[in-house]
Amino acid sequence: MDEKSDYSLHYSRWHNDDGASRQEDIAMYKYILQLHRVFPRTVNDNVLEIGCGMGRLLLALRTEGYQNLKGVDLSAELVSIARREGLDVTSADAVEFLGTTAETYDVIYLFDVLEHIPMSGQLTFLRQLYAKLSPAGFLVLQVPNACSPIASYFRYIDWTHVCSFTEASLEYILRNAGFREINVREATEPSFELVLMRESFRRLYEEELGVLHANPIMSLNLFVVAYKSQLPQNVFFDRLWASSQKYPLLQKESKADNRTAGQPDWRVAVLGRGTFRSRLRRLLDRWRW
Repeated sequence: MDEKSDYSLHYSRWHNDDGASRQEDIAMYKYILQLHRVFPRTVNDNVLEIGCGMGRLLLALRTEGYQNLKGVDLSAELVSIARREGLDVTSADAVEFLGTTAETYDVIYLFDVLEHIPMSGQLTFLRQLYAKLSPAGFLVLQVPNACSPIASYFRYIDWTHVCSFTEASLEYILRNAGFREINVREATEPSFELVLMRESFRRLYEEELGVLHANPIMSLNLFVVAYKSQLPQNVFFDRLWASSQKYPLLQKESKADNRTAGQPDWRVAVLGRGTFRSRLRRLLDRWRW
């Protein structure tokens, strides 16, 4: 991204420096963290967000009791707003910051950042993130999804975007960066109506690319949890989550306050979604032509 440009001009289209926007953003991030079970494992975990903006994700974590929070953003204007909240944030280029800090982190959040980095530097950047994770640490990131039916609009909505990603290209670059266990997911749960509208695109993928590509993720963004090490617990729960995400529809949140990273309520994931998936499949099959 060009350091001379004022990214806050684009950022302000969706996030504003006012009370209403602040509360909406905090609520949104809490929803995402709970939906994907990507809260830090303990309140003492060392957490870094790259591309923190005004610090709304960090604020969401702070309201839940997490204290060891740090953020980095290139925009001095956005960092000044985050600092007013009492957050420990730095205005710096992320690559330069990672090259100078001696700290390691248990969780690194990277929301809507990777697509801004020149492709020639993305692998080096991800390798830096990998090196800064603790042995049991994990990376959480979100990027534009090239398989979305409106992928072109979302790719070019931001002048500073340099690319979008598919599940395959994202897994490729993360594995080359060193990550052992990678789970790519729908960013949000689609409504029933949206699932029906996507069905024609699903059939198109199947016809053009074959059955192995017949069920791509079609959300606007791809959501990824990537672990530094292949710990048995991480592997079990993320593979269980992945199997439940084939049709990630209308899952009711468990009342249990399970915030361990990547760990959905397995009874809901396996029983609830499996039953709904079979009913939806029969319904859609009757509508085929």
